[in-house]
Amino acid sequence: MTGGDPGDRVRRRVASVLRWGGGVAIASVMVGRCLVLLPPQVFFDVDPAVTGERLAGIAPSGSLGLDVLLLVACAAALLGEVLAGRRIEAWLLLPVAAGIPSLLHHGAMDAAHLWRGGSWAGGLLGAVVLAHLGRDRNLRCVLLGLLVAVSVPLLLRGASQIGPEHAGTTALWKDQPVEVLHMQGLEAGSSAARQFAQRLAAPVPRGWFTTTNVYGGVLAGAGLLWAGLAVASRRARCGTTWTCAAAATGVACALAVIATHSKGAMAAAGLGILLMVAILGHASIRQRVARLGPHLAILLPLAALAVVAVRGLVFGETWTGERSLLYRWQYLLESVRVTRVHPLVGVGPDGFQDAAMVVRPPAATEEVLSSHAMFLDWPAMLGLGGVAWIALVGLLAWRIGGSWKAEDAPEDPVASPPSARVAFWSALVTVTLVL
Repeated sequence: MTGGDPGDRVRRRVASVLRWGGGVAIASVMVGRCLVLLPPQVFFDVDPAVTGERLAGIAPSGSLGLDVLLLVACAAALLGEVLAGRRIEAWLLLPVAAGIPSLLHHGAMDAAHLWRGGSWAGGLLGAVVLAHLGRDRNLRCVLLGLLVAVSVPLLLRGASQIGPEHAGTTALWKDQPVEVLHMQGLEAGSSAARQFAQRLAAPVPRGWFTTTNVYGGVLAGAGLLWAGLAVASRRARCGTTWTCAAAATGVACALAVIATHSKGAMAAAGLGILLMVAILGHASIRQRVARLGPHLAILLPLAALAVVAVRGLVFGETWTGERSLLYRWQYLLESVRVTRVHPLVGVGPDGFQDAAMVVRPPAATEEVLSSHAMFLDWPAMLGLGGVAWIALVGLLAWRIGGSWKAEDAPEDPVASPPSARVAFWSALVTVTLVL
């Protein structure tokens, strides 16, 4: 036995290296973005006249560097797929390309559009490439483990923010309130100072994200994944230690979501838990959910937008109860009006605030950079290209919902490196990016 053609063996080895290296790099960039601050510009966290310490994070140029790295990793992974003889789903790549002309159109006038929009395009392309790589079970397990593991440092960071960090800041505030305001560049008695005091009285975790809502949304999804891993570990009899560790991490994610007070994150987590319990609890329900899986994947996000619309249309501005959904309704109106005025190429990823000021409802009280919902942001900012991106997300969601009925795909014939070794290098690359 000669072991086959030497050229074929080399090709398969190169394909394996490209696929695994590209996939690990894609996941590492995604994890790295969750573990560093991404400020819109290099600025001081406190008044530089008081202290010279700058905000720890990466500037827009660093973010664009990550986008370039992600693009190279995606190209390498797709080349590996081709060399391995695996089919490339071009219809998934075309919608990503559809949004690029609008992005470049606005980016030619202001680099801020490239900074924001590049991250969106890179994330979409990375998701499409990972969908291709996920056909290899070994690679899928390693990538899933790397992505879900990001919840651990986020949990530790959140615990520190509502624990020692908040306690230290509160103590300093009580002892030296005027000095703390000066460090923040605020004047005593101003409205900004009162808002700072109100935020300080209610500690919430946010990790390395700019808002606690994003933090809660990420950990809501991660918590459900950990719960699913705990159930799978139990069924596969992987040992009590692994099952308990996964379950404990899922519980920790749930507690972190509650600590954020984010209504959307708590609602999403609660709905996910209900679906999981229903699916695991009764065979007939499991069969119904399997049949309705693609439809649920599309209808549930639309239902969230419908709740916002009902809040604005039925209860209006006069109802003094819940205000968060009212603000979301105002964002929705602004987004729809901006899209109607700029339907072809949008206003650019960094142009929503100025455009919304022209069409905002009279009762709106906030000037926001986005509508806080990608289904509203992308058409307003990228026009028809944004619509193509939304269609792509819908297609991916439809396929994920339908995968519950699909039989397991045959194993990839390309030899894969040992999972433990790849997991080690994955962690090393991630830590390097974060540092």
